[in-house]
Amino acid sequence: MSVGMRLYEEVKREVTGKGDKVIPGDVVYRLYDTFGFPVDITDEMAREDGLSVDVTGFEAALNTQKERSRTDWRLKKEGLSQESSEALAEDLKNVFTGYETLQSDGTILAIVKDGKSVDEIGQGEEGSLFFDVTPFYGEGGGQISDEGSWCVILRRLSSMRSRG
Repeated sequence: MSVGMRLYEEVKREVTGKGDKVIPGDVVYRLYDTFGFPVDITDEMAREDGLSVDVTGFEAALNTQKERSRTDWRLKKEGLSQESSEALAEDLKNVFTGYETLQSDGTILAIVKDGKSVDEIGQGEEGSLFFDVTPFYGEGGGQISDEGSWCVILRRLSSMRSRG
C-alpha cells in the first residue's frame, strides 16, 4: 500500500504539473493492476486533491487486460505460439492420442508460416503444421513439447516441433 501511496503522489504531481485535473484511466489501471492500489482509494484521494479519475479509461484498460488474459489462456491450453494462434481459426481443434499410441494418422488442418496461414511450406522453410489427430503433446503447463518426425505424402519432414 505504501508503494501505491508514493506512486499516487507522483501521478498527482505529474497531472497537476501539466495543469490537468483528471488522472488518466491507464495510469489508474497500472496503480491497480501492478501495485494493487484499489481504484476506490485512488478515486477518493483524487477527489480530496481536487482531481478526478478517468473511469472510462480505467474500464477500457481493464477490459483490454481481460481480453489479453483470455487469449493467453487459449494459447497455453492449446500449446500454441501467439503467432500461430492469430493465424488459426478459433474453432480449430485436434485430438491428442499420445496416451494410447506413439503413432497416429491425421490430416493437416492448417499450415502457419511467418504468422500467416498458408497452403504449403517449401523445402528448407520453417513453419507449423496443425493436425486433426496427433500423438505429440503441445507445449504448455510448464512442460516442453514432444519432438519427433512427421511423414507427409512420402516426404519426411524433420526438425519440426509440435505445437498441439
